[in-house]
Amino acid sequence: MYHQNSNNFSFRAIGLIHSPFKTRDDIPQKFIKNPGKFNEICGEIEIFEEFEEGLKDIEGFSHIIVIFVFNQSKEKKLLPIPPRDDKERGVFSTRSPHRPNPIGLTVVELLKKEGRILKVKGIDMLDETPVIDLKPYTTLDIRTNLKMGWLEDKISAEERFSQDQKSPLLSDAAKLWLAHDGLWFLNIEKRFGMEKAIEIDRETWREFTVIEARRIMERLSLTENSGLKSLKTALKFRLYAYINKQDIIEENEKSFIFRMNSCRVQEARKRKGLGDFPCKSVGIVEYSYFAKTIDESIETECVYCPPDSHPENSWCAWRFYIKD
Repeated sequence: MYHQNSNNFSFRAIGLIHSPFKTRDDIPQKFIKNPGKFNEICGEIEIFEEFEEGLKDIEGFSHIIVIFVFNQSKEKKLLPIPPRDDKERGVFSTRSPHRPNPIGLTVVELLKKEGRILKVKGIDMLDETPVIDLKPYTTLDIRTNLKMGWLEDKISAEERFSQDQKSPLLSDAAKLWLAHDGLWFLNIEKRFGMEKAIEIDRETWREFTVIEARRIMERLSLTENSGLKSLKTALKFRLYAYINKQDIIEENEKSFIFRMNSCRVQEARKRKGLGDFPCKSVGIVEYSYFAKTIDESIETECVYCPPDSHPENSWCAWRFYIKD
């Protein structure tokens, strides 16, 4: 498939990319600045007929590594200026297409195999890009404790950890944590009654929520007293975020509302025909101490939380703001 002559190699394409991006001008600038946005872009990989047999068993993998050629790159730069930076960087510390050998690599999600056509998601290549190889992406490719070089200060916490957050292992761990928390509460309630159980729960959360906030700050390199932006980021990485549905409503630069739209605890009670669990007093402690750990200037206000009435599609909501 390739010819070797001393240090020179020539390869044949095994297929083509079919992408919504016909030219570089079709790629929105926000995608260039934030490559994570490519994760939802769908396309196809067409494998040439003579190589179709090599696709046997590939449908068993959720993700594949695509090695391709930047065939529209007309120049080579050893010191390009990356889109996220304003300084020249060595080409081997960047993903620039202008390379000594114009070879690119992308990991895509394999949605479906139809003959020699692979339906994929995560396309960041141009239409008609030549493909020179495919490989399965496995847990052997995952690395932890990564150093990001000059990119450390250029990418957001969400970009760094978004894939980790989707891990089913983390979701399972969060569910187990919640199950233990629920069993602990029920046993306290049996022994001391609901009122005392809520009081103890409140005091437990007063300590735990601070520990959780500090761990998240350390993991995401969030600095102390870094405002509402850091709080919004941190809320996405609490254990609840792995098992409940939540969103944020922007009010203004000094205020936003955080909503919990699904809650495993409340929904389990609902399935059993029980009323809402009156968690407002616990929530006030939990959210206010979490926010204050991120930034001492952040105030917390309960918009609604059981036993308050609440919308059908939301269990609780909290306003975080900074006083004028």
